[in-house]
Amino acid sequence: MNLEQRAKNFRKQHSLGQNFLTSEKILNQIINASKISKEDVIIEIGAGIGFLTELIIPKCRELYSIELDRNTIPYLKILKAVNKNFHYLRDDCLALSIEDVLSLNTYEQKKKVFIEESDNDEEELGIEIEDTEMISEQEKSYSIDLLNDLKASNKKLKIVANIPYQITSKILVHLLGDIGDLNPNRELLSEINILVQKEFADRLCAKPGTKDYGSMTLLVQYWAEVTREVDVPRESFSPAPRVDSTFIKIILRDKPLVDVANPKQLRRFVKAIFANRRKKLLNGLKAAGYHETELEKLNLPENLRGETLTLEQINQYISKL
Repeated sequence: MNLEQRAKNFRKQHSLGQNFLTSEKILNQIINASKISKEDVIIEIGAGIGFLTELIIPKCRELYSIELDRNTIPYLKILKAVNKNFHYLRDDCLALSIEDVLSLNTYEQKKKVFIEESDNDEEELGIEIEDTEMISEQEKSYSIDLLNDLKASNKKLKIVANIPYQITSKILVHLLGDIGDLNPNRELLSEINILVQKEFADRLCAKPGTKDYGSMTLLVQYWAEVTREVDVPRESFSPAPRVDSTFIKIILRDKPLVDVANPKQLRRFVKAIFANRRKKLLNGLKAAGYHETELEKLNLPENLRGETLTLEQINQYISKL
């Protein structure tokens, strides 16, 4: 049975944004662009029924796939039964840290353990057991040892995923953190290889002064370099969405793009720019609540528009405050 037919046979949850990538050509291009090695520990967000998962497993050291839809679990169970390096977590990726993932520490797992250790059954507790399997102590112990080894050797993980488009921004903020923030997820990652809506890729790669340039552009560019890898037409999916897609590679920097003395002030300035992007910067900052004494320190050109500034230029201005 080909991928298209397998996708059609699956009962999709449209609320979860399930459009399965069924083009074998595109899937293989994504695998090639991800440059997975036998040393890599990979996290996949949104495994679905495993089309991309099946291709990642033989190429990596370990694969941890996160999937929210309970209907996909029977498919992932089969993959786990025949692949010792595959682990799946039935949970919301936004509720899990990278450490949670490698510790196999999900809500479903905690719930099952709680029910097993309780004197009452699930009906009395009012808790429903999902169709997942208990993670063995051996698997959990192995995975925690792996996490500790990665930390000790300062080795990083990779994300390779066809993510739910409606939460793309939330996923990136969850993985990277805001400008200047400490984020343990980011510290464990070397790169994020993800399939996104083409328009979102345009935003991440946008240049100053263009319509796509925005706060998300600056956030991601502050932490990482972004490249387009594979263009994915809508016909590559089942069912076909209304948008085209792009597979991108986000390679994390060893240090942020700019050395920011006051991240809070930088975030405030960026927010003001793009909340008032059609105004001259001086007027936009006034509308955002900047005081006259602050504006005098900035000494802004009268006709300057904020959306034309690079992150380095913005940083130079806020250093005057």
